[in-house]
Order: sequence, then structure tokens, then C-alpha cells
Amino acid sequence: MRQWIDTAVLIALSGCLLGLLLPWLSAVLVRHGLQSGLGEPGTAAWLIDLAAHWQQLFAVGWIALLVLWCAIGESPRLQWLPLLAVAGLIWLSASPALPTARAAGPSPGTASLRIVVANVNVANRDPGRLIAWLRQHPGDVLVVPELNPAYAEALAAALTDLPHHSLHPMTGSAFGIGVYARMPLRDVVLAPDDDGIPALGATVDLDGRPVRVVAVHPMPPIASRWHGARDRLLHALASGAHPALGPDRNLPRLLAGDLNATPWSSALHLAADGGLRRATGLRGTWPAHWGGYLGIPIDHVLGSAEWQVVSTRQGPDIGSDHAPIHVELRLSPGQP
Repeated sequence: MRQWIDTAVLIALSGCLLGLLLPWLSAVLVRHGLQSGLGEPGTAAWLIDLAAHWQQLFAVGWIALLVLWCAIGESPRLQWLPLLAVAGLIWLSASPALPTARAAGPSPGTASLRIVVANVNVANRDPGRLIAWLRQHPGDVLVVPELNPAYAEALAAALTDLPHHSLHPMTGSAFGIGVYARMPLRDVVLAPDDDGIPALGATVDLDGRPVRVVAVHPMPPIASRWHGARDRLLHALASGAHPALGPDRNLPRLLAGDLNATPWSSALHLAADGGLRRATGLRGTWPAHWGGYLGIPIDHVLGSAEWQVVSTRQGPDIGSDHAPIHVELRLSPGQP
């Protein structure tokens, strides 16, 4: 009986180890497809990428099973315990993050921007909880995926500190989107894809320096086709080849929204290849229940090389299946 248990635990450990290696395999497959002009990544790449999202689950499984393996032997197998460190692969396999700002206060020539992402859920009609949280943790720019008309109107009336907005709500569709801002929005571009899913770009002036903000909410990768569309969208936005970037594609840029991609996905690795790195962490934002600790991080802010991260916080329950995120970034000195 013990031999059967040992075999089962070793097989499960092998599965967890394979799961922890999937982000690298997923990124390699998709990069190869792009470089070779193969087009769609294919079923294998899609399924591998789906599985790669659940790195926390593989890490927890590895730790629990390794402890069990050490405990069930006739004598303690303590020599295996150092392998607990393998669970740390989830930090190594995540897409690269932006650097953290070193100084607590603003440095000469720098400017800070607070950006909030809140997927409010298309069925949600009550913005009260989001508004209350924003009053405690105000932002300079608010990106709202899954925006419906009633919610859009209520936010515009309540958020008097964010008087400038470009709103494209939808009824009965999860792909309405809007941007609210403290400063004026210019060069606004709404660029829908072939399926009518929009990317919304606008330029804001941050202490006299123009910055491009792009709000996106790609289709979830529930099929190989959508997996490829999501990856191509983020790759185009990172490499400067998307119309939502506006007339000047060399501006410091921020990409924000429900990206339907975790830090271990091929999409965020492709974005990092093009120069857009994460300002957000590894804590789950969907589903938002139980503080996100049993979820996956798919709501993000990505920034170009000019940005440093001052702080990142996750918000409370706002009546959505997503948790909102609040990120403060610092723009390095540059020519206005």
C-alpha cells in the first residue's frame, strides 16, 4: 500500500513541477510562432498557456506534496526538504516587472501618476462601493472595463475630481470601456478589432510632459483564436504598431485594463519583449472572492521603460468579480 502511495505522490509532484515550467514553454512556443510567421499559436500552445496561468496552485501543490512525501516514509526524508525552494519558480517565470522607485518622495524632474483599473462587471449597476474607495484612494486616471451606460453616467456625475473622460459603454456586452481623468484627454483614438472589441488610447499631460494611456480588455483566451488575438494585441501595443497609440508612438506609455492574462502568460512575456513591463504584482484579482488569494492576477498596468513603481494596492469588493487595483508610478526625468 505504501508503495502505491509513494508512486502516486511522485507522479503528482512531477505534474506540479511540469506546471511550474509551463510559462517558459508557453513563451517559447508563441515567440517561435510569431517569428516564423505561423500565425495562430495552435491548440497545443493555447492549452499550455491556459495551464500556465495557475502557477500559485502548482506552487502550493508542490509544497504540500513534498511535505507529505517527507512524512510518509518509514523514516523522515529530510534530505528532500530543500526542494521546497522549487516553488519559488513562480517569481522567476513571471514576466519582468518595472523597477521600484528608490526614493520615498519625488525626485527633481520627476512626475507621478496614479492610475486605477476597475473591471466593474457589465451586470453591476451600483457604483457606490467603487466611488467610496476612490474617495479614500484617489487616482489621476481611472480605466473601467465592462462599462455599461448606467454605470458610466453615475461615475461621471460622482467623480468630480476626474472631469475629463472618454466613455464607450455597451449594453449587454462585456467590452464597454471608459477612461476618466483629472487632466484633459487629447488625441483620443478608439480602435476596435475585427470583432468590434475596442482599445481606447488617449494622451494626458503630466507636468508638461505628454504620456499615452491605452485601455484594453481583450477577449478571454477561451479558444485558440482568442489566445492568439490577445497575444497579438499586446505585442502590437508594446512594439508601437497599434493605432490606439495615436500619432506619436514614442511617448512614454501605460497599458491598463483587464488583460485576461497573468504574469506567466505568453501575452505578458510578449509585451515585455516589446518594452512594456508590469507595474502590478502576483496577487489574484479574479475571481475577487477570498481576497484574491485563490484567484489569478489578470488586471494589470504595464509601463514603458520611463516608469518606476512607487506603490501598488488592491481594492475591496466593489460588487464585481474583479478586484480593483491602484498603482502609483513615477516618470523619470525627461525633456518636456
